[in-house]
Amino acid sequence: METMANSLKNSPKGQLIYKRTTDVKRLLVDVQNCTVPSLGVKKQNSPPPSSFQQEEYEEQTQSNKSFSHVLPVNEEREKNVRNKTNVKEKQSSPRTPEYLRTKLIIEEYKDICENQSKVLKKKKTSEFHRNDKYINLVVNENLENLRKKEEDSKVSQWEKLHDLFKQSDEEIFKNQKQRSEQHTHHYENIVQKLQETKRKQQEEAAQKDREQKLEQLREELQKSQLQSEVFSSMLKECQYKKHFANIDKYETAVTNLNTMANDLLTHAESSGNVTAEDFVKAANIFEELQNVNKIVKLNVETANQKGKEEEESLKAQQQVTVSPEKVTNEQVPPTEPSVKPQDSEESAKAKVLKFFSQCIDPAILKEYLRLKNKLKEVEETLEPFLKNPQLKEYVFSIRKAANTLINAISPVSGTHLKDKLTKLTMLVQGQTIEVSNKHISTKEQPEGITYAIFFIAKMIVITGLQV
Repeated sequence: METMANSLKNSPKGQLIYKRTTDVKRLLVDVQNCTVPSLGVKKQNSPPPSSFQQEEYEEQTQSNKSFSHVLPVNEEREKNVRNKTNVKEKQSSPRTPEYLRTKLIIEEYKDICENQSKVLKKKKTSEFHRNDKYINLVVNENLENLRKKEEDSKVSQWEKLHDLFKQSDEEIFKNQKQRSEQHTHHYENIVQKLQETKRKQQEEAAQKDREQKLEQLREELQKSQLQSEVFSSMLKECQYKKHFANIDKYETAVTNLNTMANDLLTHAESSGNVTAEDFVKAANIFEELQNVNKIVKLNVETANQKGKEEEESLKAQQQVTVSPEKVTNEQVPPTEPSVKPQDSEESAKAKVLKFFSQCIDPAILKEYLRLKNKLKEVEETLEPFLKNPQLKEYVFSIRKAANTLINAISPVSGTHLKDKLTKLTMLVQGQTIEVSNKHISTKEQPEGITYAIFFIAKMIVITGLQV
């Protein structure tokens, strides 16, 4: 912008430099060519010197016309010049009239030159102001154009930047969306893998639980099988089966119970699922076999006793028939009548009680009967609890926890044994324990603690009998 202003100001129109030097040689030539005017004749303007160019002459003529009213050539001015000249002549050497005229011409020419210079100066000044205004106008216009261009450039740059930012934002949004989709897909894959892993773990846990339940059911049914073997051994020990009333009924009952046990195990193995009801059935089979064995044991002992008594009576009769002579000399001791098969069950029970009273301490028998009655009362109390279908899972969880802890009792170490016994104690006290990654508490139901004590005592007795 400054370069443009300087170039305009340095142009010919913008310069205010005037060459004011005087051409002395030309001036002398002009003075010599001047003619002396005649005395008494009015002085006229001398023609333009021949050395002036035509353009300068026209300008001088126009300036003389324009400024003729400013500096007129008159008598007074001539007199003043002459007076000044006379004064100088008096002070210096005398001068000729020609000299005075020449002097006057020179003075007039000087005035003309000064007038011309003033005109030119005014013209140049006005031209300068005009050019200055033009320059200022051009400069302002250029400045305005530059400002507009700069603003347009800024707007264009801003638009480009805005487009770049917009494009960048779109790319960032696109990348973020793509990454979000990738993360979502990755998260879904992880969740799917976790779910698949969890499902497999659940299936494995369920399979393991089914296997444990099936193994526990086998153990329960194995106990029933042992009771069946005990029944068979007791029948073998019965030497006088003719005195064993209704033996076929007990054999049929044991056979049916064994069939039920086998069917229960077969169904559980084929389906792969063991329910709490299956355990209840297995326990019932075991209890019924135990009851049958108790009755059979009493009947076997009664039958054997009857048979022995019958044999003894027969031997006594044989001895009487062999030595009839002694019968007259000796008194035959009174013999008890043999027990006929038609004796009532009451007489048989009375004899059994008589036999047990001779072999068992009455105090111990009394305590046994008290405990048996107590056991019966507990079983009757727990019967609604065990038959409630909504509590089957809860009953099964208590049975499973107790079985797991009792089966884990082994002479591995003192710490191991103490841990199992502590958990059993906590279970019968109603505290929460963890067995097989499950938390169990017997306080959830009013009968929970009673059933836990009953079942643990029962399992300990059964396990003790098997050892």
